[in-house]
Amino acid sequence: MSLLDRLKPQPKWKHPDPHIRAAAVLDLDDADELRSIVREDADAAVRRAAVKRLGDAAVLADVARKSKVRRSVQALLEERMACGTGICYGCAVFTRRGVRLVCKDGPRFELREVF
Repeated sequence: MSLLDRLKPQPKWKHPDPHIRAAAVLDLDDADELRSIVREDADAAVRRAAVKRLGDAAVLADVARKSKVRRSVQALLEERMACGTGICYGCAVFTRRGVRLVCKDGPRFELREVF
């Protein structure tokens, strides 16, 4: 890293202090940056803050699969529900157990089974 790179202002989500990074992540809108923070940040609180901001079920499932923590993690999924009774399959989600309906079977699912 050159001297000029060190003098450039860095975004707050790259700050060395994890508390400042976690607060900055809550204001971050770039989904690609949030995905990289969820996968790569060293602090668990910062990763949790990024997960809260990130709503993509596929990315969350990928993070859960690669996680070293083996405890139950649940996700609340949001899908458009046309009927709310499971007739239209508008809120279908693909899981390891097959197609599940957010309106009927959810919205809470084990994160490891969603993909």
